[in-house]
Amino acid sequence: MPTDPYAGILSLMRAALYEADRQVPPVGRMPALVVTLSRDAGSNGDEIAAMLAGRLHVECYDREVLDTIAKRTHANRELVSQLDELIYDPRGLWLYGAIVGLDLSENTFHRHLINVICGIALFGGVIVGRGSNLILANQATLRVRMIGSPDVCAARIAKRRGIDISEARDTAREANEARERFLKHHFHHSLNDSKTYDVVLNTDRFESIPATVDLLEAAIKARQATETA
Repeated sequence: MPTDPYAGILSLMRAALYEADRQVPPVGRMPALVVTLSRDAGSNGDEIAAMLAGRLHVECYDREVLDTIAKRTHANRELVSQLDELIYDPRGLWLYGAIVGLDLSENTFHRHLINVICGIALFGGVIVGRGSNLILANQATLRVRMIGSPDVCAARIAKRRGIDISEARDTAREANEARERFLKHHFHHSLNDSKTYDVVLNTDRFESIPATVDLLEAAIKARQATETA
């Protein structure tokens, strides 16, 4: 009998919420360091998020969550990758839930998503995408958006994946459109609403990922100084 990946997701979400509820940070403890990072496909955002988390000595939460789901549900990585794309389409999520008999309505998914991200924020980390900049608007230490021009982003994708530039442009466009639909549907905001970020960085001229992380570390320190002033 095939393993149900959505059952794994819901279990993981409930576990995260339970831990967040029963583990209250001590009174007087410094606020957790939380960075949200939204990114265009091909903007080096994933690599920047991972390196930044390493520099800050916190966890990076993106596909690492899906890897955990794959291990707990014994699902293969290809299936979990498809699952990650499906959450950006609420119609597909609802349909799957109807087929397997789970409550995966928009309201249920939205509630679980908020609970998990708020649970992560209690203990700190770099959270990639999924509306975390909106969910943690008043809690995040820094909310970052990494962007890039279509041509530059497509060139990076083509180089990394070994595909032609036309296919890379299509790949980037489809990914960005899916993320835009997700935010508009669940949070009624646009991906490119600059008011929902503290820093928006065009990576066209920042090919050095370490140098970009240096800039973000400086921004985090400046933001922390403002909070303690």
